[in-house]
Amino acid sequence: MPKKKINYVRPGRVRPTIGVFVGNYHSFHPSRLVERIWARLNEYDVDAHFYLGTESSSFISDPHIRDNYFDYQYSSLYSISNVEDLDAMIVGVGTISIFQKQFEQNGVFTYLPKVPAVFMETPIFGEEKSVVTGNYDGVYEMTEHLIKVHNRKKILMITGPDYNWDSNERLRAYKDALKDNGLEFSEDMVAHGDFSENVDHLVREVLDKNPDADGFISGNDEMAYAIYRVLNERNIEIGKDFSVMGFDDMEFARYMEPALTTCRQKNYEMADAAVDKLIDMLEGRATKLSLLPADVIYRASCGCEYNEDKRAKDIPIETGSHISVQDGNVYERSALLDTVMRIRTSERHSWIGALVLRDLVEAARDPMKFYKNLGEALYYQGAKESYLMVNEKGVIIERGDPPAIPEKMKLMMHQKGEQTEVWHIYDAPESVRGEQVPWYRNDGEGHIFTTFLIFSGKKIYGSLSVEILPEEISFYYMMSLVIGTAIHSLDLTQKQKKYREELQKKNEILDYSASHDALTGLYNRLGCTNRAEVYIDDNPHRDFIVISADLDHLKEINDCFGHKEGDFAIMKASEILTKVIGPGAPIGRMGGDEFYSVVVKDENHVGEDIYKGIKYQCERFNAVSGKPYLVELSVGYMEVPYEDMKSLKESIQRNVDDRLYLDKRSRRCSIQRDAALS
Repeated sequence: MPKKKINYVRPGRVRPTIGVFVGNYHSFHPSRLVERIWARLNEYDVDAHFYLGTESSSFISDPHIRDNYFDYQYSSLYSISNVEDLDAMIVGVGTISIFQKQFEQNGVFTYLPKVPAVFMETPIFGEEKSVVTGNYDGVYEMTEHLIKVHNRKKILMITGPDYNWDSNERLRAYKDALKDNGLEFSEDMVAHGDFSENVDHLVREVLDKNPDADGFISGNDEMAYAIYRVLNERNIEIGKDFSVMGFDDMEFARYMEPALTTCRQKNYEMADAAVDKLIDMLEGRATKLSLLPADVIYRASCGCEYNEDKRAKDIPIETGSHISVQDGNVYERSALLDTVMRIRTSERHSWIGALVLRDLVEAARDPMKFYKNLGEALYYQGAKESYLMVNEKGVIIERGDPPAIPEKMKLMMHQKGEQTEVWHIYDAPESVRGEQVPWYRNDGEGHIFTTFLIFSGKKIYGSLSVEILPEEISFYYMMSLVIGTAIHSLDLTQKQKKYREELQKKNEILDYSASHDALTGLYNRLGCTNRAEVYIDDNPHRDFIVISADLDHLKEINDCFGHKEGDFAIMKASEILTKVIGPGAPIGRMGGDEFYSVVVKDENHVGEDIYKGIKYQCERFNAVSGKPYLVELSVGYMEVPYEDMKSLKESIQRNVDDRLYLDKRSRRCSIQRDAALS
C-alpha cells in the first residue's frame, strides 16, 4: 500500500523528518505510546527518529544503587537530536528523564531542537500543542469511590516524582477528594516513588507511619504491584480489609489477585491524537488541546464484587495494542501470541548479545575491525539499516550537569543490509549541528530509526540509530549498553596503545642516548662493546677484523682552532670510518679521539684494504677541505679467527692497540696544514 504524503517538504528534501522523544520505555504507558506512534508514522512518507530514554534504574530494587546510577545521561540522548536536522517532533513530557532529580524536565526541553512540536501528557507548553489525559478526574473519582462506596477513612497514596506533571495532577486530585469529603490529609500519608514496581521500601514506610490506613491509591499500576507484595507480607487481605487502586490499566492488572481497580489511560488514543496534531501543524491547520478522559475500571481490589464471569466480560484490552509488520504492512497480534513471541525473541537475543559483546571486546585493539564487527552483528540481529555516530573525544557528564550537546558528530559505521562501511576517525563523514546530516538520502523510501545513547558510566560516546520494529527495542537497548561498554574498552585500549607507543619512543630515545655518542651518532664505549658481542655471536665460525683508530693531534686542533673545529674533525673521522667499514658492523667512539670496530672478514673486507681505505679517504678529504688543519687517523688492525675472538678478547684488543701505536709513530708532528706540508 502506498504511503500517505504530508504536504510539507523543506527545500532539498523529499519528505519531512520527525523526532519522537519518549523516556522510561520499559514501563507500560511509554512502550504503548511508542508502538502506536511508530505504527501511525509508518503509514506516512516520512523519515522518523525515536529517541528513547530507556532508563535502567527501574530494574534496580536497591534504592541506594538506583540513586547513584547513570540514568541522568539520557538527557543527553535527547540533545543529540540536534544533529539530526529535524522538521518537527512529538515529546512525551511525562516520561522524559523521569528518574533524573538533578535536572528539571523543563531544563531538558531547552536543549531540544527548535522546531514545531506536539507535547503529550502536559499542557504547559501551550494547550494548542498538547495531548493530555484526564489525570485529575480519574483519580478524584477513584478516591471518592473508596470514601463513599467502601467507607474508607484513611487512604494513602504513592505517587510519582514531585517534578512530574502527571504525578502532581493525580496527587492534587487525591488531596481535593479527601478535602471535599471531609477527610484529613497529612504529608505522612504520601510517598513519592518513581513509577517502577521497586518501591516496596516506600510502601512499608508510609504504612508504618499510618497503621490505621484502610486504602491505598497508586500513581500507576506498576507501583500498585509493590503495594500488593507488602500487604501480602503483612497478611492484609486486599479488597476486604484494605482497598488498592492503580492507574494505567496495564495488561497484568486484570490478572492480579485480586484484579486491580485502575484508571485506564488511553495510550493509543493519545498517540493517534499526537500524530494527527503534528500533521495538522506541518500542513498549516489550526490545532487545539486534546483532552482524553481516563475511565475508571472497577475490579475486586477496591472491594467491588468481582468473579470469573465478570472477569470474562471485562472491558477488552485496547485494540491494536500489539503490533507486527510484514511486507511493510502493520498487523495486530493477540496478547498471548505477543507474549510468546517476546519471550522467544528475548531468549534468542540474550544468547547472541553475550556473543556480540565477546567479539566486540576482542576486536577492541583495532577500531576498524571493531566497527566492522558491530555492523555485521547488527545485520545478523535483523537491523535493516544502522549507523553509529561518535563524538571524537567523548563527553564526561557529571550528575546535575546540563545535557551534552556535541557540536559535531562523526559517522563511524553505516550498515545497510549485508553491507557495512566503516571510517577512520580522521576521515569519517561529519554532522554539524544545524546542517544537513551526511547520510540523508533523497531516495524513494522513508525510514524509521530508533536512536540509543552510547555511554559508559559518566562518559558519553555518541548514539546508535537502528531501523528496527518496536518489539526489538528492548533488546537493542541492552545492546546499546553492551556497545557502550565495548567502546569504552576500545577507548581505553587505544589510550593504552598510545601510551605504550609514547613510552616505547621515550625508552628508545633513552636507550639510544645510553648506547650512542651524542656528537657522532656512533656507539659509545658501552654500546659498542655490547653490540660487538652480539655481532660476533651472530656470525659464528667467521674470521674477523678488529680495528682501532685514533684521530691525530685532536688536542692541537682544539688548542689552535677551537673546540668547534675539534668536534668537526671528530665527526669527519667518524664519517670516514663508517664509509670505509660500511653498514652493519659496529663502530664506536670509545672516548675522545679513539674509535673501535669489529667487521667480518670477507672478499669486501680485508685488514690491509681497510687500513689503506681509511688513509685514502683522509687524503681525499684533506685535498679539498680548505681547513687550516689536516684530518688524519692512526689505524691498527688485526685479523682474528672466530675461536680466538670468543676466548681472547682482551689480548686481541691489546695486540690491536700495539699495532695502532706503531702506526702513530709514523704520524706527522703537526696537523697544521702549513707546518705539515712544509
